[in-house]
Amino acid sequence: MKCLPVFAMLMCCAVWGNAASVRKHHRRPLQRGPLDNSETWNNLRAVAEHAQEMDRNHTTRLIPLMSQEKLKNKESCCMHANILNYYIRNVLTKQGDHHERLPIVKDDLERVEKDLKEHAKCDPRKYDENEYNQKFRANYEAAGIKASIKAISEIDILFHYLYESCNYSLEIRAGN
Repeated sequence: MKCLPVFAMLMCCAVWGNAASVRKHHRRPLQRGPLDNSETWNNLRAVAEHAQEMDRNHTTRLIPLMSQEKLKNKESCCMHANILNYYIRNVLTKQGDHHERLPIVKDDLERVEKDLKEHAKCDPRKYDENEYNQKFRANYEAAGIKASIKAISEIDILFHYLYESCNYSLEIRAGN
């Protein structure tokens, strides 16, 4: 009989410990800055690499090259936010043989888009007529049936450009 309270206590601890680990497993960690999250980077890289394996066209690039100097231009952040908006509305809605982490990546990119609207004051629609953004859309349309795979294979490039241009823009706005 003396062991019964000890046994009950051990069972409560075991059940509580398992419940805590289940809660921890299903809860996403608190996010750091919108573009400085290692989990987001890792998911983007995995999704991009998976799409790159399916992409047979290695000579075409959808997202135009941009120099480091131009990435630091204050307009660059919002230009890439416009492309991000296009990805969310047009590319990431396609169904197909995509990576299992793609829904997580889409959620993360929607969060980034929201954060950029709030903090970088980007109105993505303002950049629809921008030459750089029109070139991206023309490249996407020219890619034809495999355009979404090609775009997803470059999603890490887009995120890198967002990271480089928007972090710089936000530092300037903050006065750093």
